Amino acid sequence: MAKILFVDDEESIRTLCSEELKEEGYEVITTGKCKDVLELIISARPAAVSQACHGAQGRESLMKAIYI
Repeated sequence: MAKILFVDDEESIRTLCSEELKEEGYEVITTGKCKDVLELIISARPAAVSQACHGAQGRESLMKAIYI
């Protein structure tokens, strides 16, 4: 099944959502650091990205990823 990159700065949310997605058969990569998003997208090549980081750094990382 597809690989998903799940980004959230709250560990409890990352853990809960990761467990649920894994139960559905997805391969899940998680991080709590928005600055890691671009690097993880390049290295892991996920089919989907769920990003819940706030602020300019999170938006900037996601915008850069769109152009990859």
